[in-house]
Amino acid sequence: MPKRNLFVLLMMIAVAAVAWLARDRAGHGRRFAEVLGAIERSYLEPVDQQRLFNAAMEGVFSTLDEHSAFITGDRRDHLESLLDQEFGGVGLELIQAEAPRGIVVVSPVYGGPAWHAGIAAGERIVAIDGEAAQQMTIDEALRRLRGRPGTRVRLSIAAPRDERGLDAAVPIRDVVVTRETVTTESVLGDRRRPDGSWEWLIEGEPAAALVRITSFGERTAGELTRALETVASRRAAAGDGGRS
Repeated sequence: MPKRNLFVLLMMIAVAAVAWLARDRAGHGRRFAEVLGAIERSYLEPVDQQRLFNAAMEGVFSTLDEHSAFITGDRRDHLESLLDQEFGGVGLELIQAEAPRGIVVVSPVYGGPAWHAGIAAGERIVAIDGEAAQQMTIDEALRRLRGRPGTRVRLSIAAPRDERGLDAAVPIRDVVVTRETVTTESVLGDRRRPDGSWEWLIEGEPAAALVRITSFGERTAGELTRALETVASRRAAAGDGGRS
């Protein structure tokens, strides 16, 4: 079991133990149950208890700060994949085009299935498994693209949109991509080297390095350590003495 998962499990056990010891001394839990019961008995229409609970939790977290939130379902899965820095999918970073709507590729994950399939930044996803993508949200598109490693998804890809807008004559190609376990990077450099590794030293400015932390996950600390060690070794090799 990953250390982070073990830590979360221990925290949950600790919180549950404290809650059991303190069990409803203030009576809030009992009153909350009474409210739910009264709604179930007296409201004009049937009410989904899970939906009420989720709404109550969202209200609780909204009173804390902008960094606290109650998340479930697909949003929780997405957060877990960000923290784990891996997921089953094709490896595409996407954005929602505004007018006309559509799904546009920001970048394929280097070395991922989409990258190997030749899908490039700026190209548009027209359809996913035959379903038109123009009206899809980013979340819906990501749900369709992610899945169990080894399964396949068929993408209809169009060239980047130019100033003339969508041209019916623009060729659309179908690409079948096999999902894999995609590992994402959270620490990026100035540019890619021919072997796919990051060049940290800024082009034209060998005395300076660019280390970008785009998100925080389980591998971020290790990635940053390796990046700084690489920068120090390259500067030392260049006669810089490793000064920062």
